[in-house]
Amino acid sequence: LYCHLNVYHGPDTVIGGLTNKVLRASIVGGAGELRFEQRGPQLFLRDLPTTSPDPVMTVLRLDLDGKPD
Repeated sequence: LYCHLNVYHGPDTVIGGLTNKVLRASIVGGAGELRFEQRGPQLFLRDLPTTSPDPVMTVLRLDLDGKPD
């Protein structure tokens, strides 16, 4: 699942509405995986860069446990 961040919120970002289990999270074009915690339909991303890594729009790649619901 690719998630486009229209507004970049910085180091701690929450994405809601997920019904799948997230296995891995990363920034497209970035190095390495992101730390995260999933509680129900909310995904709490930790330690993202302070400023947006992309001047136009930051995109996250979320690897899920199956086809997105």
